Amino acid sequence: MSAPPPRAALGRRGILSILLMTLTCVLLAVGGVLVYVHTEIADEQEFGQRVASSLDEPVVRQVLADHTADALISRANGDLLAVRPILATVVEGLVGTQPFRRAAAFGLADTHRQLVAGEGSLIVRVSGTGRAVIAALRSVSPTVAAHTSGDVRPVLTRINRDNSALVILRRVIHASRWGWWLIGAAVLAAIAAFVVAPDRRRTVGHLGAALVAAGLVAVGVVMAGGSAVTGAIARWRQLHADDERAALDALWQALFGDLRTAGLIVAAAGVVLAVLSAGIVQPVGAGARVRELAGRVRVPPAVRRIGLVAAGALVLLLPGAAERVLVLALGAALIYFGLRDVVRVPAPAEARPGRSRSRDGLFAALAIATVLGAAAAAGAAALSVPSIPPPAPPPPPAGCNGSQRLCDERVDQVFWPATHNSYAAADQPGWVFPNQRRPIGRQLADGIRGLTLDVHWGVRDPRTGRVRTDLDADGMEHNKVVAQIGPQGLRAAQRVAGGIGIGDLTGPRELYLCHTLCELGAEPLDAELQVIRRFLDTHPQQVVTIIFEPYVPPGAIEDAMRRTGLLDQAVAFDRTQPLPTLRRLIDTGQRLIVFTEMDGGARPWYMPAFSYIQDTPLGAQRPSELSCARWRGDADSPILMLNHWIDRFPPRVSDNARIGTARFLTSRINRCARDRDMPVAIVAVDFYDRTALLQVAAQRNR
Repeated sequence: MSAPPPRAALGRRGILSILLMTLTCVLLAVGGVLVYVHTEIADEQEFGQRVASSLDEPVVRQVLADHTADALISRANGDLLAVRPILATVVEGLVGTQPFRRAAAFGLADTHRQLVAGEGSLIVRVSGTGRAVIAALRSVSPTVAAHTSGDVRPVLTRINRDNSALVILRRVIHASRWGWWLIGAAVLAAIAAFVVAPDRRRTVGHLGAALVAAGLVAVGVVMAGGSAVTGAIARWRQLHADDERAALDALWQALFGDLRTAGLIVAAAGVVLAVLSAGIVQPVGAGARVRELAGRVRVPPAVRRIGLVAAGALVLLLPGAAERVLVLALGAALIYFGLRDVVRVPAPAEARPGRSRSRDGLFAALAIATVLGAAAAAGAAALSVPSIPPPAPPPPPAGCNGSQRLCDERVDQVFWPATHNSYAAADQPGWVFPNQRRPIGRQLADGIRGLTLDVHWGVRDPRTGRVRTDLDADGMEHNKVVAQIGPQGLRAAQRVAGGIGIGDLTGPRELYLCHTLCELGAEPLDAELQVIRRFLDTHPQQVVTIIFEPYVPPGAIEDAMRRTGLLDQAVAFDRTQPLPTLRRLIDTGQRLIVFTEMDGGARPWYMPAFSYIQDTPLGAQRPSELSCARWRGDADSPILMLNHWIDRFPPRVSDNARIGTARFLTSRINRCARDRDMPVAIVAVDFYDRTALLQVAAQRNR
């Protein structure tokens, strides 16, 4: 095969044409984004419709229902927290209806004004839906509806005023009125490129490449902007739940997903234009021509190996993305060969030998367009897999349990903020009468260091998905259940969960954290122990205390501790010696203190709670009944624990908030320390996030 003729120089006109086409690409990309923002985001009605359209996503409906339930509870001073799952279920069924969506679209006017004209933080708040929410609640529970306010405006998300993406978006909105002018300038630049071009057939390919690049810029803006905005919000608000991060991503896609689609359409049009330009004169022997062009490319062996490794890693790590890329490449190839036959224009035989020079530029344009198109497909597919990066965890606090001073303090000299029925959290699905708002993972992250856990046998009902209590295995009977939660509590449980203890239990028996009856809410023991283990693994200077109230044998809990990797971290105290310091526990790697109310001593690490702890009485129905008297434990038990909650069923947030102020807590702690002539070490509360417990703990540990 003879060597190909030398490539003709571009010349000044050719260079100018390429520069003008590059300017066309830039103007088209920027102008297209600005036009979209001006027509779809800067317009109040379109903005409201787009945000409301995000309710098509189930995860958005779920998150909005949760936030609406929280708003209702807040308006009722928190006392509806006990029925939060019922509220969330009712609202979730409502938010998917067309009337709610229409009201939500109109209720976003304030949010739009904050976005366009404001300079502060942006609050995406759904207003004007209160009447519909109250009507839906009234149809289910008139009593609950009577205790709620129609002035409820659930917040979908908040964006900090310092968020760089929000600042950029506001500037883009203000500049969006120039969008059509830039589009017009792009058209003029493209016309000028054709006027000065020495080879207009080559310029057609350049125009196709410009369209591809402009479309990819729009796609990149949506992808990068979505990752930046949602990631920043997740880190700023410390979102740990996958559903909230997914809802943020769905909200962004509702606002800007059509811009990404438009960018892909423009890029596809560019590929088609490049193919058409390549087909203006059809080469002889397409297969031979491809082999000839491939033969000219010299790929270094190292580059080839790296490319193969990268491709293999893409297939293994992102199989779904790799599959989409292959499908897109196949579709592009089919379009190319189909258009090749449509636009084929055979050249005269005598013109073929000299035609290769002009054809090289067209094939180069086609190659550029194809490479950019493949990159766009790969980037879009890869970026769409991890839609929102998880927020970076905060650095563990220095010192022992957050303070250098505590390192040399004994366990009984440290103040341990604790939660009562730690597992019974309103934020966890399925809890009917919770004692806490936040689950155990969030409690530990917030600073709680004492957990009280009740362990029961339960069987998951395959029909309802609800865990049923195995009363026989627990050694409990109807009268004991009534004694635990009272007749009113039992009747409420039967209304919500059906018959208690009725019918045969079929299925594997497993360990659950429940408060007397698993029908009212249950968390798998292994799952919650794994949460504790992950916290200890990522916070090597922290020590955690667990107090079990078990209704299962010690061996069952030991097996769960072993399965979850906690058994080796459990410490065994010597009752005849002073309690160890936090530094000693941290240095030995035994940073989990485990007490049990029953069967203590069955294992060395499974320590009898009331040999080490003396606590205060339970059952206080009002603040004046909170006593400092010793209830359980011995006079020489070294750890003083205050049971500090109002013992009503169901638990009420307002009752516990009143006794949870810093003044009330400090007063009782000081009084009990004087009466008992020993420092208070553990204070367990309900709804810790509505109290000043963590602030008081930080002050006393300083």
